[in-house]
Amino acid sequence: MALHLDGYQIFVDTPWLGRGPEELARDVCTTLARPPGEWRASWHAIRPEIDTPPVIAGASWERYRP
Repeated sequence: MALHLDGYQIFVDTPWLGRGPEELARDVCTTLARPPGEWRASWHAIRPEIDTPPVIAGASWERYRP
């Protein structure tokens, strides 16, 4: 799942293989209800001059590398 926030794309990792839509939707809602610092996520700055993570990034967040 990808979110947009203040010049960033934020990619929240949600395993989906082998899961039904209702279970997946519940997991996404549960994840988003937690503080962003607890999400399994990565970030990408939309503008090339930005090289720092968004302010909501948790310690485990990494820069997205395609």
